[in-house]
Amino acid sequence: MSGYRSSEYAAALVDLGQPLELPHCGGWLQERPIAGTDQCDAIGPYPLFGCRRWTELPRDLDELRGRVVAVALVPDPFGDAPADLSTCFPDVCRPFKEHFGVDFSRDWRAAISPHHRRNVRAAARSVEVERCIDPRAQLETWCDLYQQLATRHTLSGPANFSQASFERQLTVPGITVFRAASEGKTVAMALWYRDGDVAYYHLGACDARGYELSAMFALFDVALGHFAAWGARWAQLGGAAGWQGAGGGLARFKAGWSNERRTAWFCGRVLDRLAYERLLSGRTERPGEFFPAYRRLEAA
Repeated sequence: MSGYRSSEYAAALVDLGQPLELPHCGGWLQERPIAGTDQCDAIGPYPLFGCRRWTELPRDLDELRGRVVAVALVPDPFGDAPADLSTCFPDVCRPFKEHFGVDFSRDWRAAISPHHRRNVRAAARSVEVERCIDPRAQLETWCDLYQQLATRHTLSGPANFSQASFERQLTVPGITVFRAASEGKTVAMALWYRDGDVAYYHLGACDARGYELSAMFALFDVALGHFAAWGARWAQLGGAAGWQGAGGGLARFKAGWSNERRTAWFCGRVLDRLAYERLLSGRTERPGEFFPAYRRLEAA
């Protein structure tokens, strides 16, 4: 297994929780303590959950009863998850974000927007793009770029990775890293994972000069060409930032490369109903649609 479905990736997300193997379906969750209690719940890996045998996922969840209160995850919409997830996740199963993809079996270059084509041509005059042979050697450079991104966007939540997490992410099977340089200095980088016949865009970051030179356009153009030549069936570009991913620059950027869109679903299941209700007892706040609800109330 490689990429998001690998044990190595689950181990790299130790900041989010301890890796929890689902032995029958071949997937992984992150087990998290619930503050003020001796109980735990579990979430899928950031940003997507995948496994080898989806038909075995209900069995794995049933066997977690007595260990975790609830499970929440986002199945990969470009994976082979069943069309109807509500049977496995009766408590929550709702549209979450629109994800963008590239189907390499079609004329994917013809689908690239004119705006993106212009920026690719402009960037190609100013930056050089290469695939990094040893991703681990890029750790310090990548962390510096990502810290600039985190500061610029006041990044928080599961995407606010530590350097220790990135050190592990750069050794996950399937990692593919591209860098863009101007006058010999790295100005932008993009991290991808290969898993089966799908290439997953993971993260990207630029410094101020990289933004000026539209370096991410050059990075994506080279990366997509690389994966098409490698024989990938799909490139999964992910969705927009934030809960529900409502538009914005990131959505426009991904849409400009895409010739396929699919809905990612947010799925949740309560495994210990009594403990779940106990965690909510005495609360007057309204958690809205947040799941598990006690996490929203805890944050408030």
